[in-house]
Amino acid sequence: MFPIAYHTFETLEEVLRFIGEEDDYRLLAGGTDLMVRYRAGKERAGKLVNLLIPELTGIRETPTELVVGASTSLTSLADAFRPLGEPFSMLCTAAESVGSCQTRNLGTVGGNLCTGNASSDMATALLAADARLTICSRGGERELPLEKFFVRNRVVNLNRGELLKEIRIPKPTSFRTAADFKKLGKRKGHVIATLNLAVVLELDDGGLIRKARLAGGTLAPRPIRFYESEKLLVDCPAEGPELLCALEQIRACLLTEIEPRDSLRGSREYRMRTAPALLSDMILEACGRGGAE
Repeated sequence: MFPIAYHTFETLEEVLRFIGEEDDYRLLAGGTDLMVRYRAGKERAGKLVNLLIPELTGIRETPTELVVGASTSLTSLADAFRPLGEPFSMLCTAAESVGSCQTRNLGTVGGNLCTGNASSDMATALLAADARLTICSRGGERELPLEKFFVRNRVVNLNRGELLKEIRIPKPTSFRTAADFKKLGKRKGHVIATLNLAVVLELDDGGLIRKARLAGGTLAPRPIRFYESEKLLVDCPAEGPELLCALEQIRACLLTEIEPRDSLRGSREYRMRTAPALLSDMILEACGRGGAE
């Protein structure tokens, strides 16, 4: 590796001033992806900017949402969300699926998103949780839905001088919420996903699905929501023949929404065959849990 200057600051204002004036830099939080890329010769920037500062770390609650600082570790998120109801328990499951314990202790929620990797486990789960992002620069802040953050594989919607500040996750509405996250890979642990899927359903007291959010990773050049498939679940009963009919339609519809490719971790054909069946099973399981009193 070539010489790299490491810059650390005490406040967010200082970080934003530095990256607003510099060009040859990379933002560093946990470094579990970035430092691997440096060692592989895929990164050459001469300056690293430390983002492990208090203003970017921690979880706070508002009346309508939970707000996660971008530099919060995956372990911290999992510990905080584990005892909570859905969709936060589902986000805990997704966080605990990332790498090893050591990786989760170092890796951050924001870093997992900012790599822009199509296989990001947190991206898929947070898409289904309807998360929004706060992005900041010296010029101020802007907020955008998570699905508009991903441009293509390893390219995200961050301009020069900007950084991801917070991830905002809405609390459940008055409906009952059921959720699920699943990840398939070539082994059970320490694996990058062959594919991953997340489901969040909101059901009323009459057993109807009022809202549905479905998302997946490695099924397109970026993590995506399955908007057309979601429409087939709205106002559908959470059990019985109507649900089974909707699931059959979703299995067909999903094939029009995804565009997987062949990779070392799995073929396009495998992903095309597996994703509809797995998503259908996850919806059925979530409906069963959501219907329980």
